[in-house]
Amino acid sequence: QQLAQAKQQQLAQQDVQQDQAGELLATLLGDASAPLPSDDAVSVTQQPERHLVCEPAADEADIDTAFARLYHTLASIPVQPAGLALLLCDPDAAATVYRVAVPCAFNTTPAALTRDTLPAGTYLSTLHFGGYDNIAVAYDRLVQYAQQHHQRLVTPFIERYFLDQTFAASSHDYITEISVQMTP
Repeated sequence: QQLAQAKQQQLAQQDVQQDQAGELLATLLGDASAPLPSDDAVSVTQQPERHLVCEPAADEADIDTAFARLYHTLASIPVQPAGLALLLCDPDAAATVYRVAVPCAFNTTPAALTRDTLPAGTYLSTLHFGGYDNIAVAYDRLVQYAQQHHQRLVTPFIERYFLDQTFAASSHDYITEISVQMTP
């Protein structure tokens, strides 16, 4: 019975994530007949403050396991995700630091979770279409844009997954937004 309840919670969580991904893709696409934005475009947007719950990932190989731990913890307490999964990456740290995160709305932080906040501000964003093997190109695009426009980037870089292995049959169908805060 416990396994069945756990599976039921997992399926409910996947439904929530799929609905959120569908809503974000509809927003991204706007008019259904409009083509997807170019994957070499950089946009400058104002982002609100975002409250996150986080789980550290030891390295790139541990990212999927860290997401599983985070969602397992969320399923065991009354905190609902309020957005798509994120990966926070700080390449400026002595050793590259990864944190998996989910936006959540709550007044107090449950003891089982680590809380973080992404500050409100101006962010550079770009989209990456396809698998993660060549995602570094999108990071480079943001860095080059900032250099050309005399902007300073404030890490962490943020990967937000519109379509990933949860919803896409092939890595060629993945859509990932990479963003980073900037200051003049």
